[in-house]
This record gives sequence, structure tokens and C-alpha cells, in this order.
Amino acid sequence: MRSTPQISRLVETFVDAAGMLVHTGTNPVPDTVEWDCAACREPQIGDADWVTTL
Repeated sequence: MRSTPQISRLVETFVDAAGMLVHTGTNPVPDTVEWDCAACREPQIGDADWVTTL
């Protein structure tokens, strides 16, 4: 697993590249399903928040 500073840099890079983001909803994901975060590229478990650019 990456350290918090590494994750912060990945998220900052993602936001800089994507531009202004707006939350568009939450996708309920069962706690038994793992998915990868588009911003930090770390595996996640549980609900996923959807965003889009302005």
C-alpha cells in the first residue's frame, strides 16, 4: 500500500488533470466487492462516489 503523501500526490495530479469536479452521485457497492479508485489507484471497498468535470 502506498503512503499517505504518495496517495495525496496521485489525487492532486488527478484533480489538476481533470479540472473542476462535481459530485454526481454515489454508487452503492456491496462490501464484498473491491474496486480501484481512479484518483489514487488504490483498491477500495464499499460505496463509490461519482464525479464529473464542469
